Amino acid sequence: MEAVLEGESVASGGIRHGDNALPALFGGLILTSPVSPGDYRRITLRRAMHLVVLLPSLRILTKAAREALPTQVGFRDYVHNASDLAFMLHALLAGDWARLGPYLMRDRLVEPVRARQVSAYSAIREAALNAGAYAAALTGSGPAMFAVAPDAGGAEVIKTAMIGACDVPALTYVTGIDTRGVRAIG
Repeated sequence: MEAVLEGESVASGGIRHGDNALPALFGGLILTSPVSPGDYRRITLRRAMHLVVLLPSLRILTKAAREALPTQVGFRDYVHNASDLAFMLHALLAGDWARLGPYLMRDRLVEPVRARQVSAYSAIREAALNAGAYAAALTGSGPAMFAVAPDAGGAEVIKTAMIGACDVPALTYVTGIDTRGVRAIG
């Protein structure tokens, strides 16, 4: 764990955090503390989550994306995000992907800043939602975006819509939550 946290520190400009590294290492949905990145908790999902991931051929560095964020936020925006996080966690624990959507997409602090880096962000998000996605958002600093689909068939329709809305070449994947994390293949 220490090695992946150190690698994340190098990638993000000296900030030691586990929000990317620990889910990759352990698999699943992981909550981690920014103050103590080794303190983490796993969220066990009650049912499968169908995801579409679109990776546009854009380059966004984690360090630069972090530096673009505001250093101070308004109290109302902070309370809004904290409230939505609570409802998002409830939806995750309940396995209610339809209720997850609205709370996942109303971030007032990070995503509005980072979305400016992805030229077709709004078009991709709208295409995913119009194709039946419960939610569509950036993955971390981007440029990848993801959509939560109702089922495997819906994921294929959403994938086609997202790629059609992207203004640069992109890779797409239909996937789910990998609960196993790092492992040897082959």
